[in-house]
Amino acid sequence: AAARFLGDSHSLHWIAFVLLTALHVYANWIGVGCLSLRWLNRQRAGIVVAEWAAVRLALDPVCVAAREKLWGPIWMYFRGPRLGARMRDLCHTQAELQALVTVYRGQSYLLRLVDGVP
Repeated sequence: AAARFLGDSHSLHWIAFVLLTALHVYANWIGVGCLSLRWLNRQRAGIVVAEWAAVRLALDPVCVAAREKLWGPIWMYFRGPRLGARMRDLCHTQAELQALVTVYRGQSYLLRLVDGVP
C-alpha cells in the first residue's frame, strides 16, 4: 500500500525513509531508556563514582538508569573516566603521583577524581 502511495517519486521515498528512520530511532531510545541494567559500562560507572565521591551514596540500578543520557557516551569519550590513561595525564606533579601511590599501595590500579569527574 505504501509503495502504491509513494509511486515513482524519489523525493517521497526519501521523505518516507527519513520519517520512518526517525520514528525507529525514537522508539529505540524510549525502549532503551526503560532498561535498568545491573552491570556498569563507562557512563554508568562515571555516574556511580561521581555520586559516591560527592555524597558517599551508592546508587541502585534504577537511579543510575534514570541519570543516563542518550549522548552520555559521546560526552564520556571527551571528558569522562579514562580507562588506561597515561601517567602524565593522570598526575601533573610528583606530589600528586606520590599521593596516589600511597593510597593505592599494593593495588594494580590507580583512581583519580578531577573536578568531580572520575
